[in-house]
Amino acid sequence: MTTPDELAIALAAEAPCPSEDFARRLDARVAADFPRKRAMPKLPPLAVFGGATAAVVAVIVAVTLVGNDGTSVKSSGASTASSAEAAPQPASSAEPAPQAATGDSAARALSTPSAGAKAAPVQKSFARQTPRHVERSASLTLAATRGKLESVANQVVAVVDQHRGYVLHSSVTSGAGGGASFDLRVPVGQLQSTIADLSKLADVRSRSQNLNDVTSSYNATQDRLATQRALRQSLLKQLAAATSQSQADAIRQRLRLVTADIRSLSAQFDSLRQRTNYASVEVSLVPKRAEPVATEGGLGGDFHDALHSLADSFGIALRVLGVAIPLGIVAGLGWVGWSVLQRRRREAALF
Repeated sequence: MTTPDELAIALAAEAPCPSEDFARRLDARVAADFPRKRAMPKLPPLAVFGGATAAVVAVIVAVTLVGNDGTSVKSSGASTASSAEAAPQPASSAEPAPQAATGDSAARALSTPSAGAKAAPVQKSFARQTPRHVERSASLTLAATRGKLESVANQVVAVVDQHRGYVLHSSVTSGAGGGASFDLRVPVGQLQSTIADLSKLADVRSRSQNLNDVTSSYNATQDRLATQRALRQSLLKQLAAATSQSQADAIRQRLRLVTADIRSLSAQFDSLRQRTNYASVEVSLVPKRAEPVATEGGLGGDFHDALHSLADSFGIALRVLGVAIPLGIVAGLGWVGWSVLQRRRREAALF
């Protein structure tokens, strides 16, 4: 059995041996009675409170500037002044003061930008809620050869059907003075593509487009119609609550007038809505006149001119012969008749 002395000797033999430098520094600290490390200097409570107040004011100013683009500088200045006045007080009694000043300035800062932030969106939404109502119209004149007038007229109707429009009125005339006219209605969004497709059917002689803003009439009619409908609902409620026959008759008379006004306003509003949703397109189809062919210069042009002159001379000769031949026949018959008459006279004188 190991005795305590033997155990102590074994532990002492196995204990690590410190270095000479460590042993020297340890002896120096023991000789100095283990001096304590120098503590950090403590800040006074007033400096801590001032720093915290400055941080709170900086946060309020930053929030105010971000929310209202610098419109609450006055409120942040007020909070700074209140915090400066509260600074000389003790830390324990001054702690609630910055919170109160901070709350007031924050409330003022939040109330001021909220009013400004709501004003701009209301203005934008008002602009979006009042769209412009424009009446659009166009006119187009096409020229085609007489043999293709009917074909082009059928193609006009096909183009209108393709663009989800309809023909309000059409007139097609055949013969020497033939032509066609169309009164079309197409959706406003399809106006330009319809005109482009119609222009491909024949030669374009003229083309025009017109715009007419009817926003004021559109909105006024819509408001009057809504007012009259609301009045009609009110009169119906009054009629249901009428207590005498004379009162009910008076309400019915007003109802008849209001109902007639509603019918008239509804017709006007439907017409305005139709004119702004569908564009009017007038198409005129006229026969194409033959244009003279330009002659080439040089020898080829001279040869062409000679042939043209020969053809003209031949035509003139035919016209002259057409007149001279009948006259020659009549003159020959007259001469034969005169000769026969003279011979019979001579024979009669001999006998």
